[in-house]
Amino acid sequence: MTSTDGPLVTGLGMATRAGLGTAAAWAAAAAGANPAPVADPTLTRLPWPYTHRVPHGLVEQALGTAESWRHDRFTQLALVAATEALADAGLDPAHWTGDRVGVVCGTAFGGVTTITEQQHELDASGSRFVSPYLLPKSMPNMVAGILALTFGARGPCLVTASASASGLTAIGVAAAFLRSGACDLVLTGGADSALTPLCIAGLGQINVLAPDGICRPFSPDRAGFVPAEGAAILVLERPDHARARGARPLARVAGFGSTADAHHPLMPEPAGAGLAAAIRAALHDAEAVPEQIDLVHAHGTGTPAGDAAEARAIAAVLGPDVPVTTAKPYIGHAFGASGAISAALAILGMTRSETFTLPDPFTPDPALPVIPLSGGLRPHHVRSALCQAIGFGGHNTALLLTEI
Repeated sequence: MTSTDGPLVTGLGMATRAGLGTAAAWAAAAAGANPAPVADPTLTRLPWPYTHRVPHGLVEQALGTAESWRHDRFTQLALVAATEALADAGLDPAHWTGDRVGVVCGTAFGGVTTITEQQHELDASGSRFVSPYLLPKSMPNMVAGILALTFGARGPCLVTASASASGLTAIGVAAAFLRSGACDLVLTGGADSALTPLCIAGLGQINVLAPDGICRPFSPDRAGFVPAEGAAILVLERPDHARARGARPLARVAGFGSTADAHHPLMPEPAGAGLAAAIRAALHDAEAVPEQIDLVHAHGTGTPAGDAAEARAIAAVLGPDVPVTTAKPYIGHAFGASGAISAALAILGMTRSETFTLPDPFTPDPALPVIPLSGGLRPHHVRSALCQAIGFGGHNTALLLTEI
């Protein structure tokens, strides 16, 4: 595919620690400062108490109590983000041809909040008190199934599960469906809410959490990330479909690449060879060259090994001077939603001709072959932005977005 015939992004929706909506997420990233660490009252027994949750009550207010009760938190977040994305795209599901609408959503953890709650009910009260909604709320595929059910999307419907690469993988799969002609429009992105004590304890035991609640990607004193919940949903359309209905395109999905390290269950391949291969695949898919990339939205979790491998991959393909940024310090790490959040923020920056940078004060690690942007929000005309994500299991994804 060439960069001029890829699917168009016509709508965006988000739910993040900054609140509901794309405007809130952009304002948080544009602030240029790390948010103050917030101790999570559900994690008081753990030595890793910091998380980034969507502000209390906003999702329930947006969906209504009855609707919220039917769904696990990760699905609730996806519903809120999808509703905004459809409104942003000027679409009314009551008037579309549902057979030509697909849903592809990524998640790393699925409905772990519901599983945790229902395990407690079983242990405390017995099987008669386990909810019949356990499986409909907790199964990972339900985020796509509920989006399809809610909006009448009867085309391809599936969930991608590639850890923290799930959201970007979903967008890549959605683009492939559109290119194949299987559908005209796809709701795609990612959603996750895995802030249960058990999940946080597991992450803490593998030393990936920032002990002070501050994420410092690509810095010499980086020590991990702050776990978050969130969702980002994009409306993708075939170009002819978008033109026929007079849609306002925001960006184009020009290329996608996906690879596996085949190296270790948790640690990235140190040289970043797998991610470098995914970046090259995305460039090849878009018939683009490295010199055309104006900005990299890095995975940037702030883990010592992860940042090092990612920096080496970027430098190997794009050179040491390509501008690099990441949203993890501002939004936290929302796992399967993180790549989709990165893509949505990249598109917002393209439409605004602005780029957010790493929080100040920022000291780059001299051992890394890239120096990310710092100094606060800046004017920046981005014609091509590369978003990338890395997931446990050795998953690597790269998504190339271009301006219209």
